[in-house]
Amino acid sequence: MIKTRLEIKAHLYSLCGLLALFLLSSLYLNAKPLEIYVESESAILMNAETGAVLFEKNSEDSQFPASTTKMATALYALERASDQLDMVVKAESDPLRAVNSDRKVRENYKLPAYWLEPDGTHIGLKVGEEMTLRDLLYGLMLVSGNDAANVIAHAVAGSVPSFTKEMNEYLQKQGCKNTKFLNPSGLHHPEHRTTAKDLAQIARLAMLNPMFRTIVSTTQYTRPKTNKQDPTVWAQGNMLLRERSVYYDSRAIGIKTGTTSKARCCIVAAAEDENRSLIAVILKAPNNKDRYQDVRRLFNTAFSEEKIEKELLSSGLLNFSIQIDGASKPLQPMIKEGITLSYYPSEEPVVKSDLEWSDLSPPIAQGEEVGVLHIFSEDGLVNEERPIFSAEEIPSSFWYQIKNMFSGALRREGVFALILVPLIFILIGVFVRKRS
Repeated sequence: MIKTRLEIKAHLYSLCGLLALFLLSSLYLNAKPLEIYVESESAILMNAETGAVLFEKNSEDSQFPASTTKMATALYALERASDQLDMVVKAESDPLRAVNSDRKVRENYKLPAYWLEPDGTHIGLKVGEEMTLRDLLYGLMLVSGNDAANVIAHAVAGSVPSFTKEMNEYLQKQGCKNTKFLNPSGLHHPEHRTTAKDLAQIARLAMLNPMFRTIVSTTQYTRPKTNKQDPTVWAQGNMLLRERSVYYDSRAIGIKTGTTSKARCCIVAAAEDENRSLIAVILKAPNNKDRYQDVRRLFNTAFSEEKIEKELLSSGLLNFSIQIDGASKPLQPMIKEGITLSYYPSEEPVVKSDLEWSDLSPPIAQGEEVGVLHIFSEDGLVNEERPIFSAEEIPSSFWYQIKNMFSGALRREGVFALILVPLIFILIGVFVRKRS
């Protein structure tokens, strides 16, 4: 079969430009982004399964992420050590070193960016304390422990700077081109930045990890006794998950909040219902209330959206014809079953098409299959295939029949000549021998 991509103006068997026009008008669809008002400076709403963007506001603007950074820290730690969750980690002194934030400013942020701040969120780790990697990850994501972030980084990569460097390289490979983290905790530094779009991509990747999903959806975790502390219960800091919170959303399944004076109020959140799985990112919300109201507004709008059906191609004649070499008239193609797409308006697919023609030569019978039409989208959600048939009988042209007749005769005469010529030479040889 011969394949032709319909989106380009290719000509096959004198395929006319009308075919290209037909495809451009019928197959290239435009999604209608959701119209939502948010107070936050940057925001994005994404389909967690396909990566389709349903809504965005300044989603590629550089922002301070605060503790949403810890989402990337947990993801990379699990990438490196998912089979070592019960490994006992001993807190060293360097990861727990702290300095007042005012001093960082006075020193023009030339001090190590990972140094902790005494008034930052923490799980109370002490030098020499032993805790499993699993417990540290829960302390990181539920309590937002900056000390947990540093101790995890040191345990996984040998030092906090090495972990941060490796994490950045990993995120770059995942397509997060506008992200540069200087520490694993999200403590403020002028060059510690990312975008809402990159955070959404990180969240998509992270939610593919079963352990990550388990951690960020946990509302309460009991950390057992350590060699330095008694047992304690950690509560989830994401109010979307806490049933007694005014911001509770039963559809929410994680992920992480973040707050600093420069980043303001941030959240990366995941939610799902029976039809859709979504990722929302809110950066630089004016306050805590706006942070949660904005993210719930995104989820509510998307989950209330209804699917629509659109007939892409109807059964019957297709809106073009092709001239086949030797045919007495153009072939009019048809399909017996139409193609209807079902989708959310904010995720209207970009559909492409391929035509595969059979090796065609006349005569062609009415209803004979002459090719296959493929309709597909790059995300794989649309993948339709329809056989193409000839709508009517296509006889051979008069001259094509004459040509075939003569070529057939020549082939037959050629065979006769192959036999006759040697026979003549044999007869001549016999005659010459008799004369001599």
